[in-house]
Amino acid sequence: MEQSAESESEGERSYFLQQNQISDMEQLVGKIEAINNELQDIAAEIRKVDRRLDTLALHFYHREIYIKHKDLYAKYKKLDPKKSEAFYDKHFEAIQEYEVAKKYLDGVKGDNKTLPINKMGERAADAYRA
Repeated sequence: MEQSAESESEGERSYFLQQNQISDMEQLVGKIEAINNELQDIAAEIRKVDRRLDTLALHFYHREIYIKHKDLYAKYKKLDPKKSEAFYDKHFEAIQEYEVAKKYLDGVKGDNKTLPINKMGERAADAYRA
């Protein structure tokens, strides 16, 4: 059993060397360095994607809060000042969450007036249809 595993491992090494046209140690070191560089490049790209996903998750989080409390906030804004104070006290947390989410989303939108997540949704829908 042990000899069979060694033989299989030796065959894999031989196959790797043949496939990559490696005939000496210098070529092997060069190939290993190239693989290492490629892995580092891939890891850097993964980190970029992870950061982008974190950013998009934050966008979605604030968008959900905004949508959740939008009607309540509109109702609060329509009230006359005498009633709005009591309404604000009763719904303080939701109103605060809405205001923070709106401020965040307005900052993200900037001059574009659209959220990056809208574009992402369009791309996802296009990919799904393809």
